[in-house]
Amino acid sequence: MRGGEAEPIRVTAKTLSTTYTLAYIQHAPMEPRAAVAEWSDGKLTVWAGCDGPYRARRDLAEEFGIPPERVHVIIPDMGGGFGGKHSAEAALEAARLAKVVGRPVSLRWTRAEEFTWAYCRPAAVN
Repeated sequence: MRGGEAEPIRVTAKTLSTTYTLAYIQHAPMEPRAAVAEWSDGKLTVWAGCDGPYRARRDLAEEFGIPPERVHVIIPDMGGGFGGKHSAEAALEAARLAKVVGRPVSLRWTRAEEFTWAYCRPAAVN
């Protein structure tokens, strides 16, 4: 090699070939999803462990047909999400229930629910 140039590829008598596969993998967070939701004077306050408070706020506002400024999302300390906490499914579920019962609702998914209802990374073949 001279002056940073790569050596040319040489033709050989052997060809190697392989297939790489990637299974479905659950984006399992350190702790299952959880949320607390409370409606008061037409305003919604949600405490939820999710990576995207602004996305959660937008999704909650759209779900209930209220302006985003009437939705307050509080993100407490949480364990690692590992790709599984960028959305706020538990927050939406808790807010729906709180609206129906007219009281604050605390909701926690079990580990079994986490693996049943949360999404997986897609499988792949290359």
